[in-house]
Amino acid sequence: MLHDKITIPRLLFEQLPDLCPNMETLDFDPETWKSVCFNVNVSQWIHIRQLPTLSTIGPSLPFLHYLGSGLSLLLFQSEMILDISTQNKLFSILSLVPRITKFTIQGNRDASNVTPTTLYLSLEDIELIHKLLPCLNLLH
Repeated sequence: MLHDKITIPRLLFEQLPDLCPNMETLDFDPETWKSVCFNVNVSQWIHIRQLPTLSTIGPSLPFLHYLGSGLSLLLFQSEMILDISTQNKLFSILSLVPRITKFTIQGNRDASNVTPTTLYLSLEDIELIHKLLPCLNLLH
């Protein structure tokens, strides 16, 4: 059975905060989320607790800036912090989401989708996570 991919037009996404002001979870696959454009209207989502899995920092930072203080769960792909200094990226992300209780870093899969990428966190990275996320209950 084939599943049709659902596409939300930009105009409709921009209207979602007005149409669904009490939304708590927004979930798309990471590839779809990359194509979602930020709109200041999302700042009206005062009840949002979870964003889709983040796979790139650039487009995600405005969402985290406006919605991060209310998030309780953060998921992102490890490629977000593998390409340059881990601590700088961790700090820029985690300082925007101080109240999360669950933090997941998902390994990326190679082209054949067989082998996950290994992410190595240093002791300093773990200390930074501990310092910036005082409410954290689960690190996965």
